[in-house]
Amino acid sequence: MTPPFGTRIVVEEIKSGFWRVSVPGRPTPLLLFGTIFCLCWLAGWAVGEVFALRNWFSEERDPGVELTLLAWVLLWTLGGAAGVWLLNLILGISFGVETLFLTGRRLKLVRTLWGKAVPREFDLPHVAAFAKNPRWGVHFRFRKRMVSFGLAMTDEEREWLVGELGGILRKLREDS
Repeated sequence: MTPPFGTRIVVEEIKSGFWRVSVPGRPTPLLLFGTIFCLCWLAGWAVGEVFALRNWFSEERDPGVELTLLAWVLLWTLGGAAGVWLLNLILGISFGVETLFLTGRRLKLVRTLWGKAVPREFDLPHVAAFAKNPRWGVHFRFRKRMVSFGLAMTDEEREWLVGELGGILRKLREDS
């Protein structure tokens, strides 16, 4: 199959039976808006956290408010952690790189953002066929669990990549 025009996805056989598929992120206006929104929300969150902790550790607090303030600080801190997680996810989709390494025995998915890599490995015999994710990206099934990647791809890139990965998967299974 011919890759779509303007794609930055790279599919290459490095040596016989060893494939690398590199899927770079793509910042879209919606993702950039999400990034700016998360940054502003986290700035407000930090002000609220400092205010709540300052009140918690002050000596002039109302005893009846203590339990409410403690619950609020705990929930507020969980909200901040969720905001940081969401910001990391959006930045990974926009500016990160996902790389698949395929051999006859293993599939390794490595997500990289600013030099920090998070690898995941899967036994190739337990990997089901690749398919277009119903919402975005590409997925495969591994032991009844769906693993998605390439969330920033266009529809044409997804369709092309699913065909390429399906051919690579068939070839690797035939050779082993």
